[in-house]
Order: sequence, then C-alpha cells, then structure tokens
Amino acid sequence: FVVPDGSTGLAKYAYVADLGGNVYRISGETANLPFNATTPDLWTMTKIASLGCDSASVTSPSVACPMNRKFLSMPDVVEFNGVYNLLIGSGDREKPLQAFAVAYEVENKFFMIKDNPSDPDWLTDETSNCGSAVICLDSLVPIAQGGADPDAADLAAMKGWALDLRDHEQAVTSAITVFGTTTFSTHTPTIASAASCASNLGIARVYNVIFTNAGPANGETNRDEPVAGGGLPSPP
Repeated sequence: FVVPDGSTGLAKYAYVADLGGNVYRISGETANLPFNATTPDLWTMTKIASLGCDSASVTSPSVACPMNRKFLSMPDVVEFNGVYNLLIGSGDREKPLQAFAVAYEVENKFFMIKDNPSDPDWLTDETSNCGSAVICLDSLVPIAQGGADPDAADLAAMKGWALDLRDHEQAVTSAITVFGTTTFSTHTPTIASAASCASNLGIARVYNVIFTNAGPANGETNRDEPVAGGGLPSPP
C-alpha cells in the first residue's frame, strides 16, 4: 500500500506484509523520512510489526509457533490524527479446507496497527513489551470474538488492537475503509459428517467494523454477518 502526499499526490511511504505475519514500512533515506527525492536504491525497509506468533518475544518466533499467522493481502492504511492506521487480517486463502492442518489450526486475528514514521521512538518504545524494537501482540489491545469494544483509554495507550476470529476462521480478503468503516471477509470450513452425503462451501462472513476500535459499524449490534452461499468471498 502506497501512502500519497495529500498536496502533491506523490508517494510518501509504502507498507507491505509477508507470509510470516510481519509488516514493513518502506521509507526514504532513513526509517523516519518520507521518500521525497530519495532514489529507490537508497530507500529503507523497516519491520514495524511481528504478529505471526503468540509469543511476546520475536527473537525466535519459529520455536514458539510452527504454524504461524500469514498475511496474504496488503494492509489498508488510514491516516488519522497524524498516525497511519494499518488494517490487515491473517489467514491462508490458498489452504481453506479442514484437511490443511497447518492452516486450519492457526489462531487468526484481524489487526489494526498504528504507525508514526515521524516519531523515532515509536518502535523502540516497544522493546520492553516485545524484546525488540517492533510491534507485537503485547503492543495491541486484545478483543475477544463477540466481546465488548475496548476502552478508549486502553486504545490510546497501545499501538492498536487485535480482534480474535473464531476457531478455524481465516481472513481471506483484503480490507478497505470507507467513512471510518473497515470491511473484510472471512471463511470457516465446515466439519465433514460421515452421516451426510451433502457438502457445502463452508461459512463465509463479511465484517464491518469501526477502524478505531473494532466496534460494530452502521448502528449494528454484530461485527459480522454470514454471506449466503458460503465459499471464498471476493475482496470488498
């Protein structure tokens, strides 16, 4: 995702994610400067978040979680009060079935991650929480599936939030935010029954949440609703 300058339309920063549950900021000559006139060979890439594992320490994530969260889509980015809010869900759209144990057993989440490139201490402040200068799960307000919206004071003190998805549920689309509402979709495979000859495409859900706190949007009481027919929804 490329963040443009509101006046010139030129790129300021870019954000990318990977299959290890990591998020990166691409910037100019240093981690805290926009591209400006910096040539691409001098751009800087900085890991800003490591969310593939439940362990707070990111020094050896492969030991903590052999089945890590994956980001297959780019983050959506919303600038709010001078801070970039990155919205992205974990899941493996290429392995949506129960038979793929490495994807089926992952505890997936949808994340909002705050980033402030102009603040040189934005990431180093998280060293005590995460064991490194990077945002981890302990940097975010946890939100249980079906749980209450987080407290505003807790949100202000943390670097974003992490919304639990249901057991075996995967985010299978990118997200988009319009007028403060973030929309994305998920898929949960149906457990097969030996007593049935019928099959279906699993459970598809569309989420509409307020990007600042993951609360239900548009006056609704639920964060999500099922999609008729199931299957893998198209990106919003």
